[in-house]
Amino acid sequence: KLLLLTLLQNARVMQQSWLYGLNEEERKANNAPTDQSARIYLTHLNKEYVQLTAQMEVALSGPPLREKPLPTQTTTRTQDVQCDEHQPLSAIVHESDDIYQHLVTLLQQLSDESLAGPHAQRGESGDALGSIILDRAFVYPLEHIAQYYLEHNDLARARYLRETLVIHLLQPGIAPSTKGIGLYNLACFYARYNILDKVLYTIIEALRYNPELKTWVLNDPDLVIVHHHIT
Repeated sequence: KLLLLTLLQNARVMQQSWLYGLNEEERKANNAPTDQSARIYLTHLNKEYVQLTAQMEVALSGPPLREKPLPTQTTTRTQDVQCDEHQPLSAIVHESDDIYQHLVTLLQQLSDESLAGPHAQRGESGDALGSIILDRAFVYPLEHIAQYYLEHNDLARARYLRETLVIHLLQPGIAPSTKGIGLYNLACFYARYNILDKVLYTIIEALRYNPELKTWVLNDPDLVIVHHHIT
């Protein structure tokens, strides 16, 4: 749980850094948002967090073992959040702050047993609740913000976020399969954006942590440049 709390805090710092770096036009925009606007991106993140907190509330209210998987949506304290991209950015940021604080409060109340291990609460995919929180409150937000940078022709910042994400995933306490998927996604990013000298090494590391990814690699058109190296 401590590791998850630390990762969520790191993701929050990087999200705040992204918001701090927005230009004045983005900050003061009050017209209909475009698909590439910060208001759209942040609203989408808020919706993800609201759904996640709903799952966490179910975990807190239920027994240690559940016969049915956690739903993706349910009644939650944050259900009155508007998550409306037409609001001013400042209002969306305020909502984001409230949702994040609620998420952290819920995580602090969850036991380690409910997050991981044989008695963990599980989602529809069968993943333990701790893995779901890691994916949706840490991995996804950083990938989402990296995509914003790409949409605004800032490959350097997108690359920094992608690489920082993987650095955090490689620390002790993260499942090898999760490390492998993180590296795999980073290799795909390198391949798509012509950072070719990094692709092979990153894929080899991904397979070292998660050998089951070999089929993905051999069938991924983004990674055709390394197919002949994978046997």
